[in-house]
Amino acid sequence: MILAIFDVDHTLLKADSLKLFGLFLWKKKGIRLSHLPGFVASLFAWCLALTDTGKLKAGYLKLLCGGMPVSTVRELGREFAETLLGSKVFPQALELIHRHKTERHEIVLLSASPDIYLERLAELLGADMLICTKLSRASDFLTGDLEGGNCKGREKLRRLLEQYRELNIDWSRSFAYSDSLSDLPILERAGRPIAVNPDRRLARIAVRRRWRIERWDT
Repeated sequence: MILAIFDVDHTLLKADSLKLFGLFLWKKKGIRLSHLPGFVASLFAWCLALTDTGKLKAGYLKLLCGGMPVSTVRELGREFAETLLGSKVFPQALELIHRHKTERHEIVLLSASPDIYLERLAELLGADMLICTKLSRASDFLTGDLEGGNCKGREKLRRLLEQYRELNIDWSRSFAYSDSLSDLPILERAGRPIAVNPDRRLARIAVRRRWRIERWDT
């Protein structure tokens, strides 16, 4: 099996999906004021390098949807994916997904963003697998916490390898697309790494290692 692995934010999409989702939810439902002090505290700690982005993300998600019914947020997530995210997908990404599917490659979306709207985006794009940050549930409500932590950096690679551990993956012929140095472990694992609109640090590495660099239209 050959994988075609796509990072989502700023690779598959032209924007940061979580920021867009926050604005979307704020317009639809407002913010959870009871969680505002916790978010401010986590933001302050993050600015002082006293906590990681996972804690900051959890505080942000609690502010957006902590305590809301799962069914409500899932429906809003579907609406968000269908009405806003679809227009943010790079045309080049759509062409590549079609090409990879024609060649019977497994399409994997691998993201630090949450499942609550990425599940619908994966369906819309015809992805075979979604690996991403998951929101914790308590009964039928979202807590805003991250189930299993933040799916970022080496955690992305760990979850990817765990998901496909029992399958015969041809890593040397598999593809990985990303814009960010944080996805270096994924790019190094795939035999065909592609830096898409890379940040400065990733661009330097891609040039040094002679990886393919693509500039997709914004």
